[in-house]
Amino acid sequence: MAASTPLAATGDTIAQNLQNFVAPIAGILIGLVGLKYLFGENRSLAGFIGFVFLGACVFALIRFGSVILGALGGILKGILS
Repeated sequence: MAASTPLAATGDTIAQNLQNFVAPIAGILIGLVGLKYLFGENRSLAGFIGFVFLGACVFALIRFGSVILGALGGILKGILS
């Protein structure tokens, strides 16, 4: 008898797939908003770079948020103790 394959995915698998799908889209959309500062009426290289940086930060926090926040928590615990 062949081994049965479970049809339902676990919550961890669904969450990882959702992070891998949403993180690049969110980063790109925020970066696209920054294009109005590069080509729009109020041209500002600083505004464009700021939005690209914000998009990269949002991407990193969605994709690696638990690792980043865990490391920051460890640093704060070390400083406060």
